Amino acid sequence: MKIVVNRYLPLRGFDALTVFNVMLVRRGVTVTPWLVRHETVHWLQQKELLVVGFYVLYGIEFIARYAIERSLHKAYVRISFEQEAYKDGDDEHYLEHRRRFAWVKYLFKR
Repeated sequence: MKIVVNRYLPLRGFDALTVFNVMLVRRGVTVTPWLVRHETVHWLQQKELLVVGFYVLYGIEFIARYAIERSLHKAYVRISFEQEAYKDGDDEHYLEHRRRFAWVKYLFKR
């Protein structure tokens, strides 16, 4: 994964954003193995859904969760893609044994 440090993307409040195989890291953020693993999970999710599908589903799920939670932060952390990247990304060996479409198990969890 190519890592690009810049001051514009992602938006303030976020450390990194992955688009295709490029990890955009906000200036001043330390790139840790955990962060790379987290963003790599997102890259794998994007590949599974042919990139565009990932962003469409991400947006739909965010809107649905916001309608339920009425909180931007709660909606964000409850998105199934983020659930997988945060929870399973803590495992240093997760990328070695990750199953395709692993994010689905979080889709209907609250």
